[in-house]
Amino acid sequence: MSLRLTLAAAAATLAFAAPAFAQEAAPAAPAEAAPAPAKPKSPAEIEMEAKAEAFQARMESLQTELTAVVDGPDGGDEAKRMADADVILGRYQSDFDAFATAFETFLDSQLAAAAEDSERQELTEARAKVGPAIRGIAPQIRLAVQQAIAAKAAAPAATVVATPQ
Repeated sequence: MSLRLTLAAAAATLAFAAPAFAQEAAPAAPAEAAPAPAKPKSPAEIEMEAKAEAFQARMESLQTELTAVVDGPDGGDEAKRMADADVILGRYQSDFDAFATAFETFLDSQLAAAAEDSERQELTEARAKVGPAIRGIAPQIRLAVQQAIAAKAAAPAATVVATPQ
């Protein structure tokens, strides 16, 4: 996997992991055909792709669980719904940490094998950003869930106020 594909995969993972829970996701743009790789994938690249797919599957599970909290019965108890969301996010924190560490380790191996200074510089910069970004997904998701819960709680009140008597 080239550095560009690695970074694209990381960006896609990050974008996927922080959906707006209050709204339906826009349909995905059709994927463009990827150029044929110049060389076969290394075992490390294949392993990293498998880890990325497993992480994406976990993020889909996380999204399902959090959507159930956001869209759950309107009990009016926003604090309880946020507490439920925090418990769910807590269960997934190790997934964020493990994937960030695996990605950093992968980038380290790519860095060790890099032949050109420009490639080493790109990998070094990517490594400095990717791990913290992945580890920072949970707080971003928490904020999105909090906003979605607040919006859902405010929606019925706005409907009641707008209804003519």
